[in-house]
Amino acid sequence: MNELNNSNNSNNSNNSNKSNKSNKLNKSNDSDIYFDSSKIRIKYLQKAYRIFNNSEKFKITTPKCSLPFGLEKYYDKIIANLEFNIDNNDSYNYVNIIRNIDTIFKSIGSNSDAKMYNIPYGLTNELDKTLFVGSLKERFSKCFHHRCHMKKGTELTYLSEELKGKELIATIELDHIWKHGNEYGLVWYIDDIKIV
Repeated sequence: MNELNNSNNSNNSNNSNKSNKSNKLNKSNDSDIYFDSSKIRIKYLQKAYRIFNNSEKFKITTPKCSLPFGLEKYYDKIIANLEFNIDNNDSYNYVNIIRNIDTIFKSIGSNSDAKMYNIPYGLTNELDKTLFVGSLKERFSKCFHHRCHMKKGTELTYLSEELKGKELIATIELDHIWKHGNEYGLVWYIDDIKIV
């Protein structure tokens, strides 16, 4: 899985904002998190198209979830498949906000909403006729996995054996767009994990 290269970087330009939609996640502590789709900004930094929302990285503190497989190696990356059972409001809301974000970025590949979401011209060309791979995978009925990467350096803080099968709360960050062959998707990083 590779980060998008900058083959069309010279053509990158932001288009005028035409959207005022936002998505809200109600957390268990009654605070709100907004992903404001009218304020998406994508910048080519450090060899990848980095995603910003309202000029900042978008972060979410997950509801309680589990880590059935512990930390896993995926190519040369360390990942964690966070498992959510949507039999409670917090997990249901979390899954919906991730799905809504996926829907926004899925539309980019078809060019239909590129202007609306301020997507660089070069990026829309690279994603043309590609297939979006969602952030969530349905393991079985009402059970979803959200694949997240450990930030470089932080994976050494946790031992897979200590986390495997445990219930936890994680702080995750939407970082950048990946592309491999004719597929693309979103890379989420784990900032912090707390066993509960």
